[in-house]
Amino acid sequence: MKTDTDHTASPMALAAAQRLGECVAQARKRRGLTQAALAQQAGLSLPTVQRLEQGQAQLSTGRLFDVLDVLDPELLQKVVDVVAADTLGQAIQDQRQPQRVRSRRRGF
Repeated sequence: MKTDTDHTASPMALAAAQRLGECVAQARKRRGLTQAALAQQAGLSLPTVQRLEQGQAQLSTGRLFDVLDVLDPELLQKVVDVVAADTLGQAIQDQRQPQRVRSRRRGF
């Protein structure tokens, strides 16, 4: 059986999860919420919120979105908007697409 420590992620992903957990804890405290209150409002268990705040990277995106929706629904929309914009992906796609060259018709 796999445990939480069996999950492997890149060092960058682990650092981001740790930082995100710290930020969620700060946002929760600023709003005067306990971990239990946040869990209840987000429809999650207390251990799930605790794992998120501890920076455990294996939390599902759906659960993260539930927490963001409680803390700041506009922030949740911004996350979606950033991914939807995908400026880097668009630039890569544009570079891969062949450039069409129209041939000129003679005599016109």
